[in-house]
Amino acid sequence: MKEFRSMSTGEEIQIRIGIHSGEVVGGVIGEERFVYDIYSDAVNTAARMESHGEPDKIHVSHEFVIHLQNRFAMTKNTNHGITFIKCGEMEIKGKGMMKTYFMEKNV
Repeated sequence: MKEFRSMSTGEEIQIRIGIHSGEVVGGVIGEERFVYDIYSDAVNTAARMESHGEPDKIHVSHEFVIHLQNRFAMTKNTNHGITFIKCGEMEIKGKGMMKTYFMEKNV
């Protein structure tokens, strides 16, 4: 991933990204200050992928990998320059044991 630094201190900023696939419900909430938000088990699972991830990595669920592979199967290029590295199974709060992966761009 690209390196990011704080504009004020110059310190390196590390981020984690979590991705899952599933249905969501979204809408505008609020009376005075409107905010668009999404809700679902899929959103919670993506948040768990992020919180169980590592700095500067994209942590994804097995369901997301299957979804992406099904999408790739519709094109001639089967991986679009992406590799999935198995993390094995890990205990995810509220979900039990889940297969997870780190998603990386091929170089």
